[in-house]
Amino acid sequence: MSLGHLWLRLLQFYAYSFANNEEAVCVRSSEPLLRSVKNWGNRRIAIEDPFHQNVNLGSPLGSNQTFDFFLECMRNMFHYFWIPQINTGPLFVHLALPGDCSDEDPMRCTPEEALRRMEKLNRDDVKWNFEPEKILRSKRLPVVCSVCTGEGHTKTSCPELEVPKVGYIPPPDLQYFALLDNVCWNVFRNFAQREIDQTNRFNCLF
Repeated sequence: MSLGHLWLRLLQFYAYSFANNEEAVCVRSSEPLLRSVKNWGNRRIAIEDPFHQNVNLGSPLGSNQTFDFFLECMRNMFHYFWIPQINTGPLFVHLALPGDCSDEDPMRCTPEEALRRMEKLNRDDVKWNFEPEKILRSKRLPVVCSVCTGEGHTKTSCPELEVPKVGYIPPPDLQYFALLDNVCWNVFRNFAQREIDQTNRFNCLF
């Protein structure tokens, strides 16, 4: 296969064929890597880090919203590169049976017509733009909290992690300081390292 063909097959595989519920993405081996071997739970997709094999790079795609966004981007990317793009846009959009086509919709054509259009193209006519707008369309990555799984905020601003405000605390009096002072001295007298302990530790170093 040519490099371009491999690129399209890669996009098509992960957009439509990959069994993400059963297998993990693994670039170290050509053999399938079962998710049950990695024990990575019920996340929508698992991607093994090839250098740190216990790390799941697919963790940020754990929520349904982010995974669906990722999958839609993969499918948009496959269709964008599968159809020849020219300066005015795609060469065609929909493939249909001969009886389903009409002259009113030039973007809808038969497979035979699509091949004829492609044969008339010159190398300089085809132009793909590597721009996010071509893949993301009008959508943006949803913001989902990893703590409460709520939308619109992240972990740093999650309301469930907010510490309640503490009311007014009066300053301690002299009696409290005397009690605390006594406790600290007792801890020091009862648990401080003895000279023999320090000597033993020093000897262990050498």
